[in-house]
Amino acid sequence: MGYARSCGVCAIIPLTRQFTIEYAILFGQMLPSLAEMNLPLPLGGTSNHFRVEALHAVGGWDPYNVTEDADIGFRLSRFGYETDTLDSLTYEEANTKLGNWINQRTRWLKGFLQTWLVHTRHPGKLVRELGLVGAWVFLCSTLAVFASALLYPVFLILTFRLLTFAPPSENTSLYGLMVCLSIAVSVLGYGLAAYGARLALRRRGIVGWSLTICTLPVYWVLIGIAAWRAVWEFAVQPFHWNKTRHGLSSFNQHPKS
Repeated sequence: MGYARSCGVCAIIPLTRQFTIEYAILFGQMLPSLAEMNLPLPLGGTSNHFRVEALHAVGGWDPYNVTEDADIGFRLSRFGYETDTLDSLTYEEANTKLGNWINQRTRWLKGFLQTWLVHTRHPGKLVRELGLVGAWVFLCSTLAVFASALLYPVFLILTFRLLTFAPPSENTSLYGLMVCLSIAVSVLGYGLAAYGARLALRRRGIVGWSLTICTLPVYWVLIGIAAWRAVWEFAVQPFHWNKTRHGLSSFNQHPKS
């Protein structure tokens, strides 16, 4: 499994700790659960082990997909191969620079969009190969991740407008209902995210980090910015690979990858 090592703090929010939370949830909870249920899962590029014949059978890496590891995870499942997770840790340096983080996250989100479009060219075939539940997991892992990141800033703007503008006198009840629903969705979403983060961190032996968990909504704004940039890049340079600079912390000195 992957684990992002906390190696610095952004001036606004603790980027490296947020990265650690994401990896703890993804590699410590989500992927092992999907593997246990024999459902398709997006692979992470940090640490994978493949049978060479399996890679050849599914067509190898897609040179045009900028999250080729996630794509090949779904292709392996579509071809009937099983993917499992190992009870181990891979220490990956987390991003310490905001601009570098934006580049990396833009590429990841653009790749999720690419993966969704490629695998849904023939929806019926996708469902036959993955099953209804597997196809739903695929959509949640690609389109839903991208769409939620894209729409989160829009949701914040609309919520702010609801809370700050006076309602029309003739629509007071409807306005009040919309405000209540908006607040309920926000509280429920943030609450579940905070609980999941706390649980994932405890499984990794990390306690505290209350301030980091409280800044999750701000971190999601950054992800939303990266998502909108990914849309623009997909339109003008869909196959451009935003290089991620590594070795920026004092832990490691790695080249770009």
